[in-house]
Amino acid sequence: MFTSEACDMNATVNDPDLHLQCFNDHGIFTIDELNLLSKTVKPQLSALHLNVRSFNQHFDEFKNLFDSLPFSFDFVGCSETFFNSQLNLDRFEILGYQLITDNRTFSSGGGVALYVKRDHTFKVRDDFKLPDIENIWIESADLVIAVIYKPPQFPNQDFLDKFEEILHKIYLSKRRCIIMRDKY
Repeated sequence: MFTSEACDMNATVNDPDLHLQCFNDHGIFTIDELNLLSKTVKPQLSALHLNVRSFNQHFDEFKNLFDSLPFSFDFVGCSETFFNSQLNLDRFEILGYQLITDNRTFSSGGGVALYVKRDHTFKVRDDFKLPDIENIWIESADLVIAVIYKPPQFPNQDFLDKFEEILHKIYLSKRRCIIMRDKY
């Protein structure tokens, strides 16, 4: 539990974790909270995940949101992109980022995208890829980053079994991990 002193963003407490916990306990922030937080906490590494529910319909809103943020994220994961193999992805490029996608092939909807800031060197880790769902895995330095979208109809237990195997591989490799995924 934090006292009101610990949650005062202007206090002299130098622990950025305390400032993060003052906002909420679930890691979900509003734009106003991010603006306030950016004045106090300078992250070494940052990631953002959004369910865009069709980039074709919402890319301009995404771009406006992205442009209004007080700092740039190192990794931006997006789920439910609704991309397909016939779509020209050039329209969805963002200056300073490389775009990686995994599109749904068996029906419309779904899909994931990962924007990686261009100053990060990385390699795609297909050996971590979960079968039958949309997911992207990369490795940058000693960090593994993933974006996962499990369709609602995909059996939860099957997903959890496969996901646990991948997490075990990552654990054995002694790498840090950021996993961005939707609610399912």
